[in-house]
Amino acid sequence: MIRRRLNAIKLSILAEEGKDGVYAKLNGKTVSQILELYENFVRPPLDGGSLRDIRYTLYDSPPDENNRG
Repeated sequence: MIRRRLNAIKLSILAEEGKDGVYAKLNGKTVSQILELYENFVRPPLDGGSLRDIRYTLYDSPPDENNRG
């Protein structure tokens, strides 16, 4: 259960900010700190499934940097 929550948090940050964002946000934090800080951060996937025995999850793209108000 905890492993799945951590993985969902990591994938959400990765989709939003890339691998450098994952490192910046999670490095040096304990599991309990991560779960507390990012409890509501997880973005729901748009779709998921399996294709030729390969599982996938599709997330929405992060907001465009140029179009932020």
